[in-house]
Amino acid sequence: MRKLRIFIAEPDRDLRLGLQMLLDPEPGMRVIGIAVRPAGLMQQVKAVKPDIVLLDWQIVLAMTDGTISKLKSVDSRPQIIVLHVRSETYKDAEAAGADYFFCKDSPPDQLLAYIRNVKQETVTKDTL
Repeated sequence: MRKLRIFIAEPDRDLRLGLQMLLDPEPGMRVIGIAVRPAGLMQQVKAVKPDIVLLDWQIVLAMTDGTISKLKSVDSRPQIIVLHVRSETYKDAEAAGADYFFCKDSPPDQLLAYIRNVKQETVTKDTL
């Protein structure tokens, strides 16, 4: 079975490392790229073709309008999970086109549940 390809766009070094440590050992998941700032993010995502982009909300705000829709339009059509410390940001993330929102204060198991849901959708889509 194909592994779910995950790209992390997160400026906080400790959180990036934590996400990698959470995701890399998970069966069927693989971190395939990391961005720490907006510059070059689109090119990196286009090059590695992820199934999921974990996207820090501050990176979205630092980029031009339409960041999420541009990311979703690359060949692999990745699902976008926006990450932020304030839970009320979910409304803005949803309005911007995010598929999921994850509050950085939430338990890591919740993020894994979101990703597993995307994985199931991807497997279903691939078998059609």
